[in-house]
Amino acid sequence: MSRIDADAGGRHDLTDAQWELLSPLLPEPASRGRPRQYGLRALINGVCWRVRVGAPWRDVPIRYGPWWRVYALFRPWQAAGVWERIEAELVAMADASGRLDWRVSVDSTVCRVHVHAAGARRDSPRTVDGEPDDHALGVCRGGWSTKIHAAVGAGRGPLSMLLTAGQRADCPMMIPVLEAIRVARPAPGRPRRRPRRVLADKAYSSQANRAWLRARHIRATVPVKTDQAAHRRARGSRGGRPPAFDAVAYEDRNAVERGFSHLKHHRALATRYDKLAVRYRATTHIASISWATWARHGVRRAKSSRTTRSAPRGPVPGRPVVRRHFEAFAPCGLWVADIPPLRGRYPLLRAHHERPGARGLRPPTSTPGGSSAGRPPTVQCAPTWPPAP
Repeated sequence: MSRIDADAGGRHDLTDAQWELLSPLLPEPASRGRPRQYGLRALINGVCWRVRVGAPWRDVPIRYGPWWRVYALFRPWQAAGVWERIEAELVAMADASGRLDWRVSVDSTVCRVHVHAAGARRDSPRTVDGEPDDHALGVCRGGWSTKIHAAVGAGRGPLSMLLTAGQRADCPMMIPVLEAIRVARPAPGRPRRRPRRVLADKAYSSQANRAWLRARHIRATVPVKTDQAAHRRARGSRGGRPPAFDAVAYEDRNAVERGFSHLKHHRALATRYDKLAVRYRATTHIASISWATWARHGVRRAKSSRTTRSAPRGPVPGRPVVRRHFEAFAPCGLWVADIPPLRGRYPLLRAHHERPGARGLRPPTSTPGGSSAGRPPTVQCAPTWPPAP
């Protein structure tokens, strides 16, 4: 029986390398007053623990200090914009090292709202700076929810995030999300705000969004909706040419989906427990900081960093992976294109077999008692799935 680590709850605490990266970005300690009784690193670990686990503040483990001390660090830093500033500096460090890809994907995700998020004070929009009137709460098909609109780079790191009610549409939020991108540069000057290419799904296809991107010389890779294409064809020559669409570049849009997947490992982000939208926005910044420091200390290089791509790869006869998957079914005479569950997973085999004159995929037929060309006998099965009993 394996031994269980009693301190497994602290497995996501900051490592020495991560603390060395974050410590220069933290605010300077006050020169007056009493010194800190509890270490700053432990308090930050307590805040990150709460964001990771999603537990109430009163349930923060005592090893990080009293829970009210942990919350007393989270709330003033949220009001002062410290969490947002730390995230911006980490993004600037990644850009300065040349590891920030400016192919930006835009999308949104819906986060369910817990019952603990209800009950905010009615005067909080007036007394709390930056709090919206609706607290970024809305009702959609899944119930009460908050929607996070984000612009994510190819390295899955968020460049900007905005909160709206759950029922808000995606298309009108594309321009505000892109305008929120501000990455500082090492030399004095304006921050960089224009990506090299913007990728988005059909929900963001509109003339206003395309005109905004075209005016700023930003390449757009956004598929056209079916009804928009039909209206253009119905107008004939007056409809104009359809917008350009690079299907190969569109494959990189998965970065935003993977980025949301990593951020939602933090349960306080996946499910909203904060009553105020400004507190929940700080939670999203902390989740982004945790991801940036974990991903090779905020300078993770995108896996897909190619600026140009070749044409889509076609089937290569005799490729080892093709042979390997084929040989798994060769003993019973089946081939992958005959099996519906595997037909989508291995399109190379199907595409190669459907070509005229394709050879080398189907094994030679033989009887159970003999062999063909020195091959061992094989058992013939029905060329359908599932096999006949």
